[in-house]
Amino acid sequence: MALLIPAFLLLISPLAMVAGCGQAGAVVNYTTMANGILSSVNAKDGELKKYWMEPVTQQTALSTTLTEFRKTLSDAQEKLDAIDSPAAARKLDDLLGLIVDNSRALADISTQFADYLGSLAPLTKQASDIVAQIQGLDKVQDVPSAVGGMLAKAQQLDGQTRSVSPPAPFVASQAEFQNFVSLLVGNLEGAQKKLSNLSYDSPSNNSRNTEPAASDTQQGDQEHSQAVQAISEYTDPIIEEWGRLNGAVSAQLEQVREATGLKDKTSVVENYIGQAVAEIQNLEKQYK
Repeated sequence: MALLIPAFLLLISPLAMVAGCGQAGAVVNYTTMANGILSSVNAKDGELKKYWMEPVTQQTALSTTLTEFRKTLSDAQEKLDAIDSPAAARKLDDLLGLIVDNSRALADISTQFADYLGSLAPLTKQASDIVAQIQGLDKVQDVPSAVGGMLAKAQQLDGQTRSVSPPAPFVASQAEFQNFVSLLVGNLEGAQKKLSNLSYDSPSNNSRNTEPAASDTQQGDQEHSQAVQAISEYTDPIIEEWGRLNGAVSAQLEQVREATGLKDKTSVVENYIGQAVAEIQNLEKQYK
């Protein structure tokens, strides 16, 4: 005997299938969009986090990176506003909203870092260049002129450093750097004075156009070496203090990241991103 199927089931079943296909397509479209948002936000978050490991001299671009991060968040919000999430993807939609909202808060906290380090990084780069010149004094021809040039740069750097007014969380870091610049100026002044008391005939002071004799060259090399050695009591502490300063400032910035909530907010964002990725994977298993 043939099985009779009620007419209303014959009508409902095809409609249910169509609805199911529509739901699956909507979920796939939404997860595709969500993947794009997560990828871009996660990448920019990672770029900001990289600065945590960089020396201050290399943080001049932090402000630009932060601007790009905000643009990424704005684009993500526009995409979320332009599409209604399917019912099955409501949890994912909520997670995406939390990611964008908390990332904005993360950007707000990062702003004070970008503003301060944007001022400090170029100054530390100048200091780094002077220290590199000090380390290369054995290769210059005219030691007194080189020291005089470095002193002029250090004095200019001192004025620029004193003009920086750091936000409260960065006062300690600014004080550390200011102390180094003061040492830099003072020691270079001491080195210049020491050199002025030496009998030093630099190649640039030799007006002869003829090739120097071997004995003259040997004597010049000896005087040059003596000049570099004579001021080592002033230059060595600068090099040593520069190495200590970098470690001290990095440690202080790490403390500021803790105190301002930057590290905690970064962890919150990354946690939500992880949850969103897991939810996408779950939806992809259900709606292929």
